[in-house]
Amino acid sequence: MKQIKLNVFAVLVILLAMTSCEKNSSVDIDEDLIQAVDLGLSVKWATCNVGASSPQNYGDYFAWGETVSKDNYIAETCKFIAGYDCLLTKYTDSICGYEGFEDLKTVLDSEDDAAYVNWGKEWRTPTNDEFQELIDSCTWEWITLNGTCGYKVSGKKSGFENNSIFLPATGYMYDVYPYQINYCACYWSSNLSDSSAYDASYLYFHSNGKGIEECYRYYGQCIRPVCE
Repeated sequence: MKQIKLNVFAVLVILLAMTSCEKNSSVDIDEDLIQAVDLGLSVKWATCNVGASSPQNYGDYFAWGETVSKDNYIAETCKFIAGYDCLLTKYTDSICGYEGFEDLKTVLDSEDDAAYVNWGKEWRTPTNDEFQELIDSCTWEWITLNGTCGYKVSGKKSGFENNSIFLPATGYMYDVYPYQINYCACYWSSNLSDSSAYDASYLYFHSNGKGIEECYRYYGQCIRPVCE
């Protein structure tokens, strides 16, 4: 999929589990569920998504740069969009900025990082480079785990071959509808798009391919945190 906004496969209504994996100081951490898996890479990867109750659970969906899930994923409900023309108030250049505003930020601040805000200071949303490293330096096997399709991602480096995570095929949210659930996955990166401030980068995969793509920031996607 080159752009989410141009590729709609199916609309499947699902019941999204709302159980939080972990929060910072106000929610007890489930250390049996939330673990940092060492795949022999530059960062460690979490065992589940933000808001998930198990590794195969999709968890919560977030617009890029937002830290709470919501019911409607459109431009008008986006935290950093303002005005009739839906211009940007953060992470933007003057071309897309509201009333000419620009900050030229291209990476999420911690205060806008759902992984950091919901799970605590050691966790954050992955970068494009970290996703690419996961693609290039791990073994990817398409499997079904308790009825959920996705990839088992295992370390390639000697000594890490038995370490793995499961990335469920989460699909994505647009408006009030889930799309491509259990068919493909979309996981936000912390990086803004290189081509337009309206877009952000994300990991996309399905059973036959994977890569880094770009789409509108107001779409709802899942987040798989990393830590050092």
